[in-house]
Amino acid sequence: MPWWKENRMRLAQFNLMETDAGADPGELVRWLKSMHANALMTGAGGIVSYYPSRLPFVYASPAMGGHDMLGELVSACHAEGIRVIARFDFSKVHESVANAHPEWLYRDAKGRSVLFNGTVHTCLSGEYQWNLSLDIIKECLTRYPVDGVYINMFGFQTIDYAGIDHGVCQCESCRRRYREASGQELPKGVGQVLPQSYLDYRQTMADAMLERVYKLIKSINPEISVCTHSQSPYVDMVHTESNYALHREPKPFWLYASSDQCRMINDSYTDTSSANCVINAADIAWRFMGVADGLNRARLWQNIAAGSQPEWCIVGLPGGYPDQANFEGVRRVFAFHERNEQYLGQRRSLADIVLVHPEQIRFCTNTGEYMGIFKALKEGHYNFDVVFESRIGEVKNRYRIAIVPGISVDPALLGDQTSVLATGDAYHDDPAALNDLFGGVYDHTAQENAGAYLLAGDGFKRLPKTRWVLLDGAFHCIRFRQGQLPYMAPARYGPVETAGGTEPGTFHAAGILREEGRTNVLLPWALGTLYENYGFEAHRNLLLDLLDEIGGAPVETDAPPMVELFYDGCPGGRLIQMVNLTGFNGTSFHEPIPVYNAQVAVPADGDREALDLVTGEALPCAQDGEMLRITLPALHDYAAILIPGRSTAAIRPASVCGTQKL
Repeated sequence: MPWWKENRMRLAQFNLMETDAGADPGELVRWLKSMHANALMTGAGGIVSYYPSRLPFVYASPAMGGHDMLGELVSACHAEGIRVIARFDFSKVHESVANAHPEWLYRDAKGRSVLFNGTVHTCLSGEYQWNLSLDIIKECLTRYPVDGVYINMFGFQTIDYAGIDHGVCQCESCRRRYREASGQELPKGVGQVLPQSYLDYRQTMADAMLERVYKLIKSINPEISVCTHSQSPYVDMVHTESNYALHREPKPFWLYASSDQCRMINDSYTDTSSANCVINAADIAWRFMGVADGLNRARLWQNIAAGSQPEWCIVGLPGGYPDQANFEGVRRVFAFHERNEQYLGQRRSLADIVLVHPEQIRFCTNTGEYMGIFKALKEGHYNFDVVFESRIGEVKNRYRIAIVPGISVDPALLGDQTSVLATGDAYHDDPAALNDLFGGVYDHTAQENAGAYLLAGDGFKRLPKTRWVLLDGAFHCIRFRQGQLPYMAPARYGPVETAGGTEPGTFHAAGILREEGRTNVLLPWALGTLYENYGFEAHRNLLLDLLDEIGGAPVETDAPPMVELFYDGCPGGRLIQMVNLTGFNGTSFHEPIPVYNAQVAVPADGDREALDLVTGEALPCAQDGEMLRITLPALHDYAAILIPGRSTAAIRPASVCGTQKL
């Protein structure tokens, strides 16, 4: 098995500044060892070379003096069993290189290059990225036995560090290649809707370049991992980031970033691993202050609990980093992972629910729909996987329930043995699927719903006293053969003296079709978006009650909704993990509130013991019918409960150093 598939990496990433090239490798390795890290990602080449390159077009950091920063660091790390991933960035070059080779550069519609604080944008289709970058990679990998390669900002980059989009590249290479590929001239407008022919061209170029990079690296050494942002057969580890940004952070804050990003890769692909990096910095422009320690730890714990490994990044070197408040928390997470990696490395899904992940979630209109449903499932303690829309056919009929958030997935890809719960815009414009899946016929869409409600009635156990549930946004009026939640269209709206008159109509907000072996539900309104934006408990409870009606079941626990729960198979048995998110307060993240004597119950399957991997102690548990009921004396920020399989009941976790509370 390749080393990256073992999924046991504890990675610290130093995004080096040019002036860091004179650092003492021995000091860095001692710090890595103290942090329990077993892997390092560090600068190698591209914008700045951290080794003395022999290539004439490479800018090497003058701070190296007579040293070889990369070579010495690789040797020092390997001597201590630490793997090294070499970081490259070919999206830009040093200003001195750009001045000598203007033909390599990105050009906007007026023929201008993009200069930003001493670096200049290059273009993927130009000579530098298309050919000479391979020479740089080859030189580095044949001189230094690195364990992995990471390429930052791969592909066509048109946005600078000030957030300005300069538009489609108009360099001579792009004009020529696009003309040859499509017979058309390049689109030029900034912010325009790009034609599909150009989007296809751009993707084809990026895929072709990544294939060339991958084949070159594997020809040098097949044991070198390839990591970048693309989801491709030519990537071993897909890089994502849990980061923060002052001026682009969405509201409400996405609390489940690490869980979401690790699961969407690990659940969607079998040959590609998730490499989700937790970014310490408050923002790209404020790289030298970290986010709250509680948030930093929560994201690392989510990485682990979601079946990935902990990865963490700072800019510069740790010794002189101005904000070291998060260092101890990272050390504690890494130390726990080191002690228990035998259980954490290979996750086996026990979920029977899959949430379909919209393919281009950052650019589509269904972001809120997906995120709101994700949050509702987490707060309800449901165990679910996340699979990309484009990959859902690979898991056909594997899950009992598929949740489709606001998109129309081909029913043939979902299978005929899987119940479907769909929301928002899903299927309202597909008459055949609407009828076959949900027994519905589309009538019209009501766009204005200020003052509209849904009549909940008595069928919703989580809404014992709430009868009218607000509806806002578009409502697709569909005539269902079987419906629940009558739609109450807006009536009089104004002064309280004239308000009222709202009555149930002929349309329903939930269509239900029961067939042999499955039950399908359609909510033709944006429940997920409403819950993500406003957080009304009634919307979450409607979703969870309907999910229960078609056969969904949460993991039994009395832990509060702000405790995120994971339940999976692992080597040696089963693993229940909890991440305590009670410290979250909208835009702030404080130390979580301890939860004492929380109970959780899962199928017994003949097992009668449970172990707390944090403390190393046996936990109180008892068989209750077919369930094994476990009591966790204290949950601080994270818990991991191992239920050893009957054949592995003698396994015990490694001893825990000290009496620290995680």
